[in-house]
Amino acid sequence: MSLLHIDNLNVSFRIKDDIFHVVKDFFIDVESGDRIALVGESGSGKSVVASAIFGILERNAISDGSIVFDGRDLSGLTRTEFDLIRRKEMVLIPQNISQAWDPLIKIGKQMMEFITASGIPKAEAKERAEEFLLKCGFEEPHKIMDTYPHRLSGGMSQRAMIAMCMSVRPKLVVADEPTKGLDESVRENVLDLLMSDEWNASILMITHDIYSASRCERIMVMYSGRSVESGISSDVLGRPMHPYTKGLMDSEPSKGLKAILFASRDIEPGECSFANRCIYSDEKCTNDCIRYGDREVRCHRAGDL
Repeated sequence: MSLLHIDNLNVSFRIKDDIFHVVKDFFIDVESGDRIALVGESGSGKSVVASAIFGILERNAISDGSIVFDGRDLSGLTRTEFDLIRRKEMVLIPQNISQAWDPLIKIGKQMMEFITASGIPKAEAKERAEEFLLKCGFEEPHKIMDTYPHRLSGGMSQRAMIAMCMSVRPKLVVADEPTKGLDESVRENVLDLLMSDEWNASILMITHDIYSASRCERIMVMYSGRSVESGISSDVLGRPMHPYTKGLMDSEPSKGLKAILFASRDIEPGECSFANRCIYSDEKCTNDCIRYGDREVRCHRAGDL
């Protein structure tokens, strides 16, 4: 049984008289110990998937589909039951760390409140907080505990957030753009920490950074709300089979920052959502998912690229 199973997830947003479809027919299985990256440019629906998992979609969202965590259908839980899972069994490392901390409360107090909310006694919370700050590279954790968030650098703030989230020993960690805004050396340190075997947790990383994604064993590439390619990271990055994945790879600085161009025509109903940007598109293009060994690709030309 999968730790996290999402099947046929659809998320739309109602804005005035219009409905915008953001996530379409999304599916994923995350097993215990998996490290999976969701990759795609901004607006592809990655963070919306994370919000759906944690039940924090905006009020104008319309969603359907199945999200099952550790054998429990999250839509069938009471608010109290769901809150306990979000505090103890699965945690979200948010995208904007500087906004995630309360600027008026010291790091230690925020960590202790987070830890006690998971059911750990208050008497143990301080020791647990210091223990995990130490695991995350802070040689003097008591000083970090006594510090306000604005006094930490971006890398330190990210490491402190990882320490807080891991301190409850969750089964699943969803990390939304964990290296955003970090320079290369700090990024490497944060990725090493997040991927450490120390945590014994499944990782679902949301990122647009190909290098960060390559640190995971599996990659799922999203475009326009759908998974267009998924498989073992080395296979997907070594030989991309969907034109969009290939375009993402070619747009990397090391490949010359080649842009994925837009065409002016509209997408027809049932047609591949990438068709108006694809040099290979033809009348056979659909959104059907095709298996190529361990790979799943939404492109009938995948075997020829």
